[in-house]
Formats: sequence, structure tokens, C-alpha cells
Amino acid sequence: MATRQEEPQPGPPPQQLGGSSAGISQQSAWPSLFPKRSAVSGGLSLLSFVVSLPILAAVIWLIYMGDYNCEQLVKLPKLRIGIIVCLALVFVLSNLVVFFRMKFAMPGFIAVMVPLITMFLVGIAIIGGYRLQSRDIVGSPSWLKTKVNANENWVRIKSCIYDTRACDDVIARSMRLKPYEFTMVNFSPIESGCCEPPSICGMDYVNATYWKKRDDPPYEDKDCEAWENDRTVLCFNCQACRDGFFDMIYGKWWRLGVFLVTMSIVLMASHLFLFLSTMLERYG
Repeated sequence: MATRQEEPQPGPPPQQLGGSSAGISQQSAWPSLFPKRSAVSGGLSLLSFVVSLPILAAVIWLIYMGDYNCEQLVKLPKLRIGIIVCLALVFVLSNLVVFFRMKFAMPGFIAVMVPLITMFLVGIAIIGGYRLQSRDIVGSPSWLKTKVNANENWVRIKSCIYDTRACDDVIARSMRLKPYEFTMVNFSPIESGCCEPPSICGMDYVNATYWKKRDDPPYEDKDCEAWENDRTVLCFNCQACRDGFFDMIYGKWWRLGVFLVTMSIVLMASHLFLFLSTMLERYG
């Protein structure tokens, strides 16, 4: 019995073959035109980790900085401890979010944004960025100035400044200086405010602790009357001394506030881009 031979099936038209090969070549060339999303996410993860390292350095600096210039008398150490805890939390949480970004993308993004926004607001308060500053905002310039100008606080502060022997350093540095050379020395705000009379008084320099007053008082500035040629008094009762103490303390905390604002903005931007990249990698 003769077997029936199957007829060969006609192949596809040449146009279809050419079109299919062209499509395959386009698909194979497509990934090479754009970087892989996973590589972008990995780069952003590394960036977020590197950006968080200055926060760890700031924590170490705040821990070992301690209290100086008698700032413990205005309750600033409590603020420093709070900032240390907040920065440590931001550092740990930021890196946990980077590590578990694929599992907890949305919860992690929300969790890290809350302390970052808090850090931003604290930095703004410290540098005095609020238009209407409240004296109740701990660490703000108006709060700090109120604490320094309070008489019950100033009695302890000026005693502490005297114990630090700040004016003794001025005496040692200016022992062989002539009057015109003394005016060229760059003293700290506390040294210039507490250890010498204001320049508006027009007193004649004899040595670092003795200034000759004018023969025609009264003076226009009350600090001129408050000056005494006594090492235990000098200008410790002057408003200039309070202003110098305020400038010294506020200068340090202002730099810390700028750091908090800058780092919070950089980390918020980094985690935002990382979150968007993770979402594209997962659902794109």
C-alpha cells in the first residue's frame, strides 16, 4: 500500500523574514542604548550611603566636643544631646532604607523623610530662619539672647568666664605691645567684649587691664561707666561682654544649623531619586 507523502509547507515571504530579523536586531540593540535601571539604583544607593557619612562625623564631633565657653549655663547641652540622637537615628534609618529598598520601598521612603524634615526644621530654627521667631523655640537666636541677657543667668555666666581666665590670656598676649599694636590684635568676641572697654569710650590704653578714663564724663555708652580697672571686674558687667558671649556661642550653633539644613536637603533629594528609581525598576 502506497504511503502518502506530505507536501512541503510554503515558507514565509522574504519580506516577513527580513522584517522579523530587523525587529530582533532592534530589540537586541535597545538595551545597549540606555543604562540598566538596576545600575542607576545601585549608583543612587551608593550615593545615599556616602552622603550620610558626614552625619556620622557630626555625631562623633558633637559627642567629643563637650561644653565650652560656659554654654552649659544656658541649657544648650540638652539641645546638643537631642541633636546627637536625631542625627544617629537619621544615619541608621537612612542606610536601612537603602539596604531594604526593594522590600519596603514606600514605607522606607516615608520613614526616612519624617526625621529628615524634622532635622531641616531644627536647622532652620537654629540659624534663625523663621520670620517671626519665638522665644520658646529652644536654640533659636531670640531664645539664646533671652537666656544670656537674663540677670540670674548672667551672674553665673560671667563668673564662669572669669574662671576660664580668658582675660589672663589677653594680658599675656599684650604684655609687650604698644597702644597702636594692641588695637591691631584680633581678639575673640568674649575677649574683646569682657576684657577691654568699648572703643566708643575713647579711653587711653596703659596696659591690658588698665585704661585711663576721660576727664569729662558722663559717657554716652553705659558700658563706659561699667568698666573698672580691676582684674576681677573689668567689663564683665558690660552689655558688650554679654554680646560677645552670645556671638561666640551663636557662631558655633549657627554653623551646626547650616550643616543640618544642607544635609537634610541633600539626603531628601537623594532618597527621593532612589525611591523613584526603585519604583521604575520594580514596575517600569
